[in-house]
Amino acid sequence: NQTVLQNTFSINSSTGVVSTSMPLDREVYTSTVTLIVQASDGGSPLLTGSALLLLTVTDVIDVAPEFQLLPYDVSVNEDQSASVIATFSASDNDLGDVVRYAIPDAALARYFSIGEFNGQLSLVQKLDRETQDRWVFNITATDTNNLVGMATVTITVTDYNDHNPMFLAAENYSVSISEDSSVGLPIGIQLRADDNDIGTNADFRFSITGGAGASNFSVDSVSGVISIADSLDRER
Repeated sequence: NQTVLQNTFSINSSTGVVSTSMPLDREVYTSTVTLIVQASDGGSPLLTGSALLLLTVTDVIDVAPEFQLLPYDVSVNEDQSASVIATFSASDNDLGDVVRYAIPDAALARYFSIGEFNGQLSLVQKLDRETQDRWVFNITATDTNNLVGMATVTITVTDYNDHNPMFLAAENYSVSISEDSSVGLPIGIQLRADDNDIGTNADFRFSITGGAGASNFSVDSVSGVISIADSLDRER
């Protein structure tokens, strides 16, 4: 507004030299400032003349890039191959500025890369959720005057069903039972298994798939408890 302009510029009443009273900020004034200057004579009556003074404010790279759409939370399945997983954007109000993106932590280069000019974050290799299920690191955006903006990226690695169930006890269970045991009686064995997957990928279902006398026994698919399903005959 007019008050801001009057506080920013001054004119010598004798020489007509126009000066700045404080540093200019192109991002505030935009590129062009219009001033009205006036000249007055000493006669009577007092006569004046005015003119428009157009000032072009040139840009200096003085604003650091800022990332958009913070925070950055990305979900990646551990089975995902090397590919683009996110695109980041940073900008400032400087004219003609060029922003370059980077991941400062060089140790991450085995797993992630970012396009220097397009901000595309890519996987270099598959991630293993069982080894590390969450990655948190910084990315930077640097302009042509080496002003730096920074953002934090959180990568959550989701599970892929890539582990076979393993029985917690020896695979060959052994128990002695009487041949006159009742049908439906648990024989004292409860199968237990585990793997390194999570969620539905770790929901086990037990079954008897074969073996001598398999038809004489049943297993609860959820609890793993083995019971007698048919009468037993040791001599048979």
